[in-house]
Order: sequence, then C-alpha cells, then structure tokens
Amino acid sequence: VLWIGVVEQLDAVEQGDIDATVLQNAAQQTTNSFYMFNWNKADDPFKEKLFRDKRFRQAMSYLTDRDSITEIVDGFGAPAFGPVSPVYEQWYTEDQPAYTFDPDKALALLAEMGFTEKNGDGWLVDAEGNELGFTLASISSNDEAMQVIQIVTDTMREYGINAEPVGLEFSVLVDQL
Repeated sequence: VLWIGVVEQLDAVEQGDIDATVLQNAAQQTTNSFYMFNWNKADDPFKEKLFRDKRFRQAMSYLTDRDSITEIVDGFGAPAFGPVSPVYEQWYTEDQPAYTFDPDKALALLAEMGFTEKNGDGWLVDAEGNELGFTLASISSNDEAMQVIQIVTDTMREYGINAEPVGLEFSVLVDQL
C-alpha cells in the first residue's frame, strides 16, 4: 500500500492513473450563521424597547430571505429555523416555528407595533415619528458574513426599514456587545 497526499491523489485522478469520482463536500457538515439585536441599548430607549419586542424580532425573521443567503455557499446549505441543524437527527425537532420569508406577515407585525406610515425618506415610522432603522454589524474580514448582512439589509430596506450594513474589526464588534 502506498499512501500519497491529497494533491498527489487529485493529480493521479486527473492523469487517469486512478479511477475515482471526486465528490466535493460529500460528507454532511453543519455551521450556523445568525444575527441578533443588542437588547442592552439603555442609551437609546426607543431601540431598547423595539429590540425587546417579540413581534419586531419575528418580523425581522420573516424578512430574512434564507434561500438567497444559501446561494452564497453555492447551494450547499439549507435554511435554518433554530439552533440545531437537521443533520443532527437525534437532537433536531421540527416542532419549532419556521419563520419563512413572508414580507406580508412581517409588515402586519410591524403595523401591530404602530409602524404604519412612512416618512419623507420612505422609512417606516411610528405615531411619534420614530424611524424604524438600525445598523446590522458583522466582522469586516469575513466576506461571507458581509454578503449575508448585505442581503438581509437590502431586503429590509426594500420594505421600509432603514437597515444599514456595517463591517467592523472583531475586537470593535465585541466591545459593542
């Protein structure tokens, strides 16, 4: 038996010295990406109240187009609706809410919260004129994460939420938590 490295094996397959079928990422793997809202916004009571409202978080989940996000990884992914991947069958359950992309449900939840009008810039506002807007930050050196927050904020902006993507160095991001 002769053991050769991966590069040598691939070269041998390409040259026809070894009959093989190369399957990229054939083994099931899992990783989760998520975003969260910092509830500790004592310096901004409007956002603190907003982020702590379950309807707001549900609305943002309904505005998250998970199918578009999976395209970033060339289709080697599936939308997740909880912290455990279906790959882990022994711990996974389908008995959890699945907030699929549904802008109508999102807007209905926001309307329940009082966001029924738009200001002159086209952003949703409540009766007191508070604009529905925030920044969504990620690690600037992580290209995939930056693509994800761009997709998320673009969609939110399309539906009247002034969401801005921001890339930060890891240490700066952690300091803001």
